Amino acid sequence: MAAHSLMASASDYPGGVLATFNDVIIVSINYRLGILGFFNIPGTKYKGNYGMLDQVLALKWVQANIASFGGDPNRVTIFGQSAGGISVSLQLISPLSKGPVSKSHYGRAAHLRRLFTVEKFLTRSS
Repeated sequence: MAAHSLMASASDYPGGVLATFNDVIIVSINYRLGILGFFNIPGTKYKGNYGMLDQVLALKWVQANIASFGGDPNRVTIFGQSAGGISVSLQLISPLSKGPVSKSHYGRAAHLRRLFTVEKFLTRSS
């Protein structure tokens, strides 16, 4: 089972081709972007990373429902390219995504460990 996470739309990446030649189910998600997805004012009630939370909730939905489509909830793989690759990297270190994700693949994304440590990231985001 593969969950395909791209920025806002996956229409440029036809999942049907991948599904035709492999034993996978493609699920493409959308999530909030820009100010609606990543609005945060420290010291106020306006905190959060709603774009990433949208992804977490989508992953949990996939894990809870994919068996109804013939998928295996214990074999959820997420993919992302460019900004979607960064999202995949962040989901891999998020404690909220530990259950739903079993594998990942991303392309052309910066490796977060080069930017900062996981501990520093988690401190910044809390």
